[in-house]
Amino acid sequence: MVAVTDGVIHYRWAVLCAGTAAQITAGAFIQGLPAIGPVLRTELGLSLAAVGVVLACPMLGVVSALLLWGRICDRWGEHNTMGVGLALAGLLMATAASVTPSAVAVAVLLAVAGAATASVCVASGSAVMAWFPKERRGLAMGVRACGLPAGAALAAATLPIVAHHATLSAAFGVLSAACLVAGIVVVTVVREPDGGVPLPVRGGGKSTVGDPRLLRLSLASGLLVLPQVGITALLALFLVEHRGADVATASAMVTMAQLSGVASRIGAGVWSDAIGSRLRPVQIVAVAAVPLALLTAMLVDAPSLPFVGTLLLLCATILCWNGLAFSAAGELAAPGYAATALAVQNTAIFGGSMLAAPLGAALAQYTSWQVAFAALALPAAAAALVLNPMARTAVVSVRAAA
Repeated sequence: MVAVTDGVIHYRWAVLCAGTAAQITAGAFIQGLPAIGPVLRTELGLSLAAVGVVLACPMLGVVSALLLWGRICDRWGEHNTMGVGLALAGLLMATAASVTPSAVAVAVLLAVAGAATASVCVASGSAVMAWFPKERRGLAMGVRACGLPAGAALAAATLPIVAHHATLSAAFGVLSAACLVAGIVVVTVVREPDGGVPLPVRGGGKSTVGDPRLLRLSLASGLLVLPQVGITALLALFLVEHRGADVATASAMVTMAQLSGVASRIGAGVWSDAIGSRLRPVQIVAVAAVPLALLTAMLVDAPSLPFVGTLLLLCATILCWNGLAFSAAGELAAPGYAATALAVQNTAIFGGSMLAAPLGAALAQYTSWQVAFAALALPAAAAALVLNPMARTAVVSVRAAA
C-alpha cells in the first residue's frame, strides 16, 4: 500500500491529469470523428448508412483489443501500456492521412488505430484506481471519464475547421500528432505505485471475466451506451441534413452537447461518493433518459429553442454515467485483475458504441429521424431493468466496504 503523504496526494492528481489527457486524445479520435461526418461522406463518396459504418470502425478496433490490453496492463503496468498504444495510434493515423480518399483503406486504418487506442481506455482508468482510495474514486473517475466527451468536444470545435480550410488528410494528421504528444506525456508522468491502493476483494478466487455481477454490469453498460452514442455520433449529420444547419453551426452544437457531458460526469462522480453507491445513480440516469429521448423525438421539427434545450438535457443525462459504471467494474475485480475487469466492461461499452451509429443511421435513412430518436428510449429502459438487482444493494455493500 502507498503511504499517504503530501507527495503521494499531489502525485495522485498528476496521474489523474495525465490519464485524463490521454483520454481526451482517445476521445478526439474515437468519438470526435462524427464531427467531420459530412466531410467524410463528401470526400470518400459515402451514403448515409455507409458513413455510419466508417464512423463505427474505431469502435470495432477498440472492442477487438480491449481484453488483450487489459491483460497486458495487469502484467506490464499502465505506463508501458498507454505509451505503446498511443505511439501506435499516432503512426496509424499518420498513415490514414496519406491514403485518403480510399474509403476502404481509411476504414481499415481507423479500425486498427482504434485497437491501439483501446490501451488508453483500460490503462488510464487502472492508473487512477490504483492511486485514489475508494472514498475519492467516484470524483477521480468522473474527472477521467470527462476525457472522452471533452476530446469529442475539442475535435468538434477544431477538426471541421481543419478539414474545411485544408483537407480530410490534415484532420487525420492533427489526430496523429495529438496521440504522439499524449504518449510522451503519459510516459513522462505516470508510474505504478508500490502496491497501489488495494481494491476490494469481491470476486475471491472466481474468474474475473466470468463474474456474473461484472457480466450484468457489462450488459447494462452496453445497452445504455446505445442512446449515448446514438445521439452524439449522428447529431452533426442530423443537424446538417434534416434541419439545414451549416457545418459550423452543427459543430458548435456537437461541442455544446459533449461539454454538457463533461460537466455532468463530474457531478455524477461527486453524487456517487456522497451516497456511497456507484450503480444507483446509473439506474436513475437510465430511467430519466427514456422520457427525454421520446420528448426529443417529438421535437425534431420544432423551433430551435425547445429542441436545443431538450437535446442538451438529454445529452447531459445520457453522457454522465460512464465513470460510475467503470469504477464499479474495477471495484468488483480481485486484486491484480482490475484492468481485466475494466476491459470486460469497456468491451461491452464499445461493442454497443460500434452498433449505435450504423443502427441509428439505418433507422434515419429507412424510416425517419423521429423514429431514430424515439428508439433511443428502448435500450435505456432495458438497462434500468438489468441494473435493478445490483442497484438496490449497491448502497449497502459499498458503504460497508468503505
